[in-house]
Amino acid sequence: MHTETATGVTNDVAALVAALRGSGHRALALVDAVASFGTTELACAAWDLDVVVTASQKGLMLAPGLAIVAAGPRAVQRAMRVRRPRSYWAWPHRNDTDVYHRFAGTPPVQLVFALRAGLDLLAAEGLPAVIARHHRLAGAVRGAVEHWSGAGGLRCYASHPTERADAVTCVELLGGQDPVAVRRQLRERWHVSIGGGLSRLAGTTFRVGHLGALNEPMVLGVVAALEGALPECGVPITEGGVVTAIGGLRAPTAPRAVGGSSVTSGGGSDATR
Repeated sequence: MHTETATGVTNDVAALVAALRGSGHRALALVDAVASFGTTELACAAWDLDVVVTASQKGLMLAPGLAIVAAGPRAVQRAMRVRRPRSYWAWPHRNDTDVYHRFAGTPPVQLVFALRAGLDLLAAEGLPAVIARHHRLAGAVRGAVEHWSGAGGLRCYASHPTERADAVTCVELLGGQDPVAVRRQLRERWHVSIGGGLSRLAGTTFRVGHLGALNEPMVLGVVAALEGALPECGVPITEGGVVTAIGGLRAPTAPRAVGGSSVTSGGGSDATR
């Protein structure tokens, strides 16, 4: 998994695959990039990935409903050798153009058109600029959380700064306060929706998504709403997170190395998962 949405952690896929190849193991490198695709550097060829899976509802800025798979030659060749009966999800079946054209299933036409529009937006901005924008906006959210954490009421769940995702920030409450109450206050009083914690983190965390068609005013609006709502819910914070976020957006942030390379260049929404 490249970015894990529940914890807000981005794994160093390039290093993991390099270790796999260095060991001489024949396993394929399959990457879940649902939360990272279009938000975080992902170099399929340079990192020697075999399969990358993503979906429509995150960095591609669509409604849910499309799954997208990129498969390299090793993965395709391995699939061709599998003899177990299968049909709908079988790549050999899909590669038979005659069969596929006769019955490809019912296509999600509206989502395909929306995907074209989303890809056009990404191409117009330029992928390096898209990646840099996500890093910059995520840094503003993380800067605000770090500032608020001075009062001891919360913290970024991902403890290592270099592993914090540019798609989503998971915030952990430390004083027993209810994250559901914080989300309710945000929604009903401040008209902002954020994500809840997942699985075992459901009772202690909330998540702020900063991916897709997102810009500076949107991020600052979410940060300001949180700075208003958290004390209303009894969560102690050090005031001034909004100012910290603004400061981070004023000055360009240093590029972050990802998998042996770096993001070197750096605009509208998904404030939730």
